[in-house]
Amino acid sequence: MLAIVLVTNFWSSSVDANGRAPDEPPVIDRENWCEFGTPTRTTGECMCRWSDKNACQGSQCQFEYGLSWHHYTCVDCACQPKPKGLGPSGANNLRSHMGGGTPVAKRLLELRSLYELGLIDEVEFKQRKMEILKDV
Repeated sequence: MLAIVLVTNFWSSSVDANGRAPDEPPVIDRENWCEFGTPTRTTGECMCRWSDKNACQGSQCQFEYGLSWHHYTCVDCACQPKPKGLGPSGANNLRSHMGGGTPVAKRLLELRSLYELGLIDEVEFKQRKMEILKDV
């Protein structure tokens, strides 16, 4: 029962009743809460900068689709710096999880993952995709 409450509380803070991300970002009053990650625009998640289940450490860290992240409400969660020596060919890299050997392919795979996780909507997905592909 407690797990259902925790999941419900986490989900309700990230999406609205229609399953969409909120229009306005949450107010986050902690400095450096996403030091080794990239904060999402409106949902209050910190997407860790490297891809591995150990990229985020804390009680509510998530690892799905080759991405690690945490919600700002988890005060003991933090993205970790990428270990030295873990280069592009490392087994923990997004490319090895999902394929794609070029920088453009990597960016497209990361974008697709954000869309599949519901962190961006279809309009934003298409806009970002066009921005990535215009440089090719």
